[in-house]
Amino acid sequence: MLVETCNYCIRNIPGTSQVLVAYIVRNTLKQFQKIQPDPSRTVIVCGAPRSGTTWLTQLLAAATESEIVFEPFAPQANYFAKVKPSVDSLVELETKYKINSILTGKSLKLWLAAGNTNLLPKNKYILKTVHGGFLLPYLFEKYANPIILIERNPYATVYSQLNSFGGKEYRFLSSLLDNKTITNTWLKPYVSELKRVDNLVEEYAAVVAIERYYYKVFMQKIPHKKVSYELLVSDTKSQIEQILEWLDMDFKIRESTLFQESFTSFGDKKSLSERIEGWKTKLSKQDKKLIKKWLLIFSLNDY
Repeated sequence: MLVETCNYCIRNIPGTSQVLVAYIVRNTLKQFQKIQPDPSRTVIVCGAPRSGTTWLTQLLAAATESEIVFEPFAPQANYFAKVKPSVDSLVELETKYKINSILTGKSLKLWLAAGNTNLLPKNKYILKTVHGGFLLPYLFEKYANPIILIERNPYATVYSQLNSFGGKEYRFLSSLLDNKTITNTWLKPYVSELKRVDNLVEEYAAVVAIERYYYKVFMQKIPHKKVSYELLVSDTKSQIEQILEWLDMDFKIRESTLFQESFTSFGDKKSLSERIEGWKTKLSKQDKKLIKKWLLIFSLNDY
C-alpha cells in the first residue's frame, strides 16, 4: 500500500504540491486561531470504498466552506496498519486515535489534509471515511455527530474499485479477516467462506457485501442521513440541498463545483450513464454471479 500511495502522489504532483503548501500555511495560522471548534458539529461522511464518499465530501465542503478531514482511520494515517480499525470502548477510541484532535482539525497528520487547498483555517469540518465504519457507534455515543451514509449499487462499486487508483493492489478483505474483534463476533459465521475467496473480483464483492451488511445492521440505532449515489449523480444540486437542509447548515452552492470530479478520480471523467450503469456492460456474467453470491450470503436481496 505504501508503493501505491507514493505512486498516487507522484502521478498527481501539481495537486500534491498545492495540498502541501496549503497544509503548511493553514496549520501555521491555526497556531494563532482562538476559535475552538465543537467536535460534535463535525459532519461524518461514510460508506463502502468507491461509493462516492470523497466526491460527496468535496461537494458539502465547498457549499459550506468547511475543511475536509480525509480518512483519519486509513492505513496511510496510522503507520500503514494492516487491520480494519475497531475498538472495544470509548477509552480505547480516544487513546488510540485522539478523536477530539481529529474532529476539531488539530491533528497534524499530512494524510488528513488530502483534498484541502484552502490556505485559511476553517471552523467547520467534514470528516470522510471508508475505513472507520466500525468506529461509528462509539463515535456517536460520545459526540453524536451528524452522519451521512452514501450507498452505491454494489455491482457499480465493485467495478469502480477494480478500475480505481490502486484498485488491483488494495487488499481490503485481509484487513477485515485480520481483525479478531469482528471475526470472533458478528463476522464469525462467514469467516470460513471468506477464507476461500481466491480472486480479486470476489474479494471486492465480499468486502462490499460486508460493508453493506454492517451499515444495514449496526446503523439502525444511529440517526443518519442515507444518500443514494445514483440520485446524487443524476440530480446533484437538489440532493446536496436536501442533505444540507437536514444538517441545518448555512450554505451557498456554486454551480461550478457541482461538475468537479472527485480528486481521487485523476480527471477520469465519465458520462452520467456510465457512472450509473457502466458496470452492466463492463462486468462479465461470472463477475456478476460472484457479486450476487456475496449479496445473498449476507441476505442483501435488494439487487
